[in-house]
Amino acid sequence: MAQKFCKIFEVEEHQVLYQIIEDDDDIEKIEATTIIDDHRMSIKMSGFEKNKTTADIQFEKINQAFAESFFQAMKNLIQ
Repeated sequence: MAQKFCKIFEVEEHQVLYQIIEDDDDIEKIEATTIIDDHRMSIKMSGFEKNKTTADIQFEKINQAFAESFFQAMKNLIQ
């Protein structure tokens, strides 16, 4: 089975991209990105080990509802 490193969702005719990335210290993070009205907006999530989980485990839980919530939050920031 291939390892997933990204997921893409459609929300209000926009795309929301989730990726597993590594920072300079080899710590895995989840990055969410969308573009709204020419504004590229991203967040990075980390610290999963504090809750005894990993970025990979949390990445598998990401679904359409997560994408819609992220998109609405970013849309609200520019309105």
